[in-house]
Amino acid sequence: MSALAAVSFGPHDRLVADHPVVAAHRLVARRIAGAGRGSGRSRSPQQQQPQSPLAEAGGEPQAANRPARQRTLSARETRELALLAMCVAWPAEGRDYLERLRDEHFSSPVAARACRWIRDHPEEPTRGLPDGDEPLLAYVTQVAMRAQRERGSPEAMEINFLELEVAAADDQIESVQSDGGEPPVELQRRRAELAERIARAHG
Repeated sequence: MSALAAVSFGPHDRLVADHPVVAAHRLVARRIAGAGRGSGRSRSPQQQQPQSPLAEAGGEPQAANRPARQRTLSARETRELALLAMCVAWPAEGRDYLERLRDEHFSSPVAARACRWIRDHPEEPTRGLPDGDEPLLAYVTQVAMRAQRERGSPEAMEINFLELEVAAADDQIESVQSDGGEPPVELQRRRAELAERIARAHG
């Protein structure tokens, strides 16, 4: 089997892809849009690293026979992807989280845009994606495929959301400190409360 090129989400919504890769993404998106949601077993969102949609598509066309280019997602990126996937897999429970999620919860612009898209298209997130927006297409495709493969649970959704709340608070604290200021007491207290809630949820 030919080596696979993995999706990379970095600054400015860049995607490691060329024409054959884009075609493979579109093939996967069409397949998901035409298929019902799977009944996959409930597993923790941290059990597996997200895979490129190309792996699910069976690899790149033969013309793209080259070594794989891959970047492991950070813990925060994994949580972002997992939470959006669970919002798709559990639409009733996920609706509230999609409304509460803001751009500052996400570490990249494409993830934030994917959240807004899924908020408006929760039932069929891969249908009707705008032409030419390949970063959004790739990210939403990964979300939809993960929703089929790993449904997670409402409890895991809450933990992931709290973790992203902590990450957003940390970003605010870091921003204030980088400007030479002292983080507001209320923000520090909020961060401590979130950490305590996460500990209770795990316990």
